[in-house]
Amino acid sequence: MKLKQFFLSALCVCLVLGSLSGCSSSESRFNDDGTKVELPASRMFILNSGSFEKNNSGLAFYAPNKEVKLIEDIYKLQNGQGLGDTGQSMVYQNPYIYVVVSTSRTLVKLNSAGVEEKRISFTEEENKPRYIAYAGGKLYVTLWSNKVMRLDANTLAKEATVEVGVCPEEITVMNNKLYVANSGTPKERGTTVSEIDLATFKVSKTLTVDINPNCVLAAQGSAFVISRGNYGDIRSSLQKVNVADGTRTVLGHATHQAIYGNTLYVIDSYTDWYGTKKTTNTLYSYNIATGQLNTNTFLKNMPAELASTSVYMFKVSPVNGDFYIATSDYTTNGDIYRFDATGKFMEKFDCGGLNPNDAVFFN
Repeated sequence: MKLKQFFLSALCVCLVLGSLSGCSSSESRFNDDGTKVELPASRMFILNSGSFEKNNSGLAFYAPNKEVKLIEDIYKLQNGQGLGDTGQSMVYQNPYIYVVVSTSRTLVKLNSAGVEEKRISFTEEENKPRYIAYAGGKLYVTLWSNKVMRLDANTLAKEATVEVGVCPEEITVMNNKLYVANSGTPKERGTTVSEIDLATFKVSKTLTVDINPNCVLAAQGSAFVISRGNYGDIRSSLQKVNVADGTRTVLGHATHQAIYGNTLYVIDSYTDWYGTKKTTNTLYSYNIATGQLNTNTFLKNMPAELASTSVYMFKVSPVNGDFYIATSDYTTNGDIYRFDATGKFMEKFDCGGLNPNDAVFFN
């Protein structure tokens, strides 16, 4: 009997400890120190870039579970000041959000409630920061001085730079390598993607792509690169590049892409600027594992106006696969259309600012 009681007691202790451990793990996802507003666990932060040189970037807060209303500029609410000029990109790494403000030449570290913990500036020589990636406790930021900078994610200390192509834009991580889209200049468009070895922090390979590469994602041994063409007679293209041998396949036209699971979701938001001035949005997907291209739209009931409205941002929530498509007219607050993972339309909401440019999700 005593032996049975011992085992029952031990089981109870294990269950209690397991429960406490679970709570601790949940709480560790957040660092809300200094917050002025109570936020729900389900969180989406939307980076609104504002207008160039108008110093009107903002960070909106949206609760996907609808526990609170949209907070148009949670950064200003929490910190008593504006974010800066031209919010360009951001990344979330538990429990911090890192925001690149390009024209202001700053990198801002926020806690999970949007409270600023630290910021650094980039010099005129370092030029404007553009896009950011995280790997192994380090941040990697593309700079328009034709470099990628490595920083300590905790202190934001600048550690090293490596030279890549001209005007590098989006950056992504795969298999201890960085892949950087080198866009070039209007006079001489770029045609390369740089591969950087994280161990040595040196360029290990240069991949050739179509002109003006801007966007890059990577998965399962391939880099998916959107080249924007010349905004005239050369249309944008989405290329699948085998990073091992550099071979590439053009999958179609594209302006935005996102990966969820084994699927690459693509939007081609094309405006005929030299003719009708009308915008046409084409949606398709690509199975990365099987190599199967699906030219059918992945949305079931897209609102009619979205089919012909310029898409400014496209994100898929890593939490549940929901689709978020943002539009902009460049003069008023942007709109975001939300669809569930099956492609069913859920809602349309004001994004709280001008030109929604990026978003992060957690919990």
